[in-house]
Amino acid sequence: MGKRSRTVATRHKKRLDLEKLTQRRALINLRAAAFCWIVAMTSETEGASRVIPWICRFCHMTEEEAAESIAIGRRLMAKSP
Repeated sequence: MGKRSRTVATRHKKRLDLEKLTQRRALINLRAAAFCWIVAMTSETEGASRVIPWICRFCHMTEEEAAESIAIGRRLMAKSP
C-alpha cells in the first residue's frame, strides 16, 4: 500500500469517525431535550419545589441545573405546536 492510499484511507476513517461523533452528539442533545421536557411536565403537575430536590438526588444535579432543566423544558413546551 502506497503513501497516497494510506493517506486516503486515513482521511476516510477520520471522516467516518467524525460522522459517528456528530450522530452521537445529536442523540445526546435529543435525550437532554426529552429529559427537560419530562421534568417540565412533571413540575407542572407536582410543582417545581418537589421536582427539583428529586432531580438533585436521583440525577446528581445541582439545584441550579435542575431549575435550568425545568426552564428549558418549559420553553420547549411553549414552542411546540
